Amino acid sequence: MDYGVVGRAAIHGDVARAQRAFAPSAPHLFDRRVLLYGFDVLALLLASAVAPEVSGTAARPWSWVGFGAGVAAWTLVAWGLDCYNVRRAARPRHSVAGVYAALIGTALALWAAQRLTGASLGMLPAPSAGWLIAAALSLGLARVAYARVLTRAVFQRPVLVIGPEVVAQRLVELIRTEAPREYRVVGWTSLDVAASAGRGAKWLGRYRDLSAVVTGHNVGELIVADDIDADLGRELSALYQQGIDVRHVSELYEELAGRIPVGYLGSQWFVALRARRVGGRLYDGVRRAIDVLVAGVLLVAMAPALMLIGIAICMDSRGPSIFRQERTGYRGRVFTMYKFRTMLLDAEGDGPVWATPGDPRRTRLGRFMRPSRLDELPQLWNVLIGDMSLIGPRPERPTFVDRLELEIPFYRARLLVRPGISGWAQVRGSYASSVQDTVEKLEYDLYYVKHRSPYLDLVIVLRTFGVLLRASGR
Repeated sequence: MDYGVVGRAAIHGDVARAQRAFAPSAPHLFDRRVLLYGFDVLALLLASAVAPEVSGTAARPWSWVGFGAGVAAWTLVAWGLDCYNVRRAARPRHSVAGVYAALIGTALALWAAQRLTGASLGMLPAPSAGWLIAAALSLGLARVAYARVLTRAVFQRPVLVIGPEVVAQRLVELIRTEAPREYRVVGWTSLDVAASAGRGAKWLGRYRDLSAVVTGHNVGELIVADDIDADLGRELSALYQQGIDVRHVSELYEELAGRIPVGYLGSQWFVALRARRVGGRLYDGVRRAIDVLVAGVLLVAMAPALMLIGIAICMDSRGPSIFRQERTGYRGRVFTMYKFRTMLLDAEGDGPVWATPGDPRRTRLGRFMRPSRLDELPQLWNVLIGDMSLIGPRPERPTFVDRLELEIPFYRARLLVRPGISGWAQVRGSYASSVQDTVEKLEYDLYYVKHRSPYLDLVIVLRTFGVLLRASGR
């Protein structure tokens, strides 16, 4: 890449020319997250170095072990609060507010660790007022610098869609919603002559003109959303060897939205999932041990509170305190799931229906318990006996499963893992109250089936606390 061209173009305000020179090297979303994280760690390091000056105290030695503890606490809290969402990071106000919330959470975590262990973490000291002020200033400046520099048009990655117009227009909307500062769809190409209609991407030519289109628009990435014949395959291979990235539309969709697009896969659903289970038996064994330990401890520790809730439910409305319902679990096995009753006794007199916002069937106590998710606590017993896990796709009712698998491709693929109390769909998607909502929920569930790992499980646990604080249940 000619950096001189980039510099001269930026000086003279020729954004388009700078984009053409820089586009092939524009960072991907993963690169941006790594860069954001690096900036934050440097900001925390700077805060530790200047904290004595800010607080007006004499400098005292600090340890790398202590600094590492601070970074570890920051990493857990910041990822849990979604501080490395590049879309939010592109907006200074949202980005700075997010890191300040994470900074407060980190300070509380360090303070709690010091109180519990009785030992100093060597953070000058952490979390001192001087350190908090220095960290707030350095983190805020780092986030503003990212938002003002790396989100400029010159850093957008030009992409070309190979396939139907409807896919190109949907991809334009997805990028506009999820990553407006990272990607730019320059247009789309098709097998035959076509004409663009309405807003969105423009038609730039047929497949046989692909090389000329890529060169003329300095495309950095090709998004394939159509069948590839021999001629197109050779063309794509040649462009790939020239340094042009070639990806399937489902891969980009997965990266941007955090879910697998079932509408683009058809019957070839297995292509989107891993060939082998992540972690194998060791991962499953460790997860099961954690499930048993956590569920057992919580059931014993919360037994008095659970009894009080049960008594309150019986006093609030007619009927039992525990509600039993059949759900479809791991590999299609039907089991009985337990919940605190939050609806009237005859809530489903006309048959099973989805819950709706402000559902009138809720009891007075249920109006509080459902948003706070307290009604899910008895499912700890399901976790303990092995019907469920702490983390996984939410189990659905057999009636809905039979209906949905007729309307949604490979719906039962979500049953490849044990269902959970909380999951990726619960912390990322909306509450499902229709078939369309269920499709979106399925896309998140399949993403979890494909990417499940200790790291993703931890992210779900941290984000679950945010969901509980927002009280977003129904």
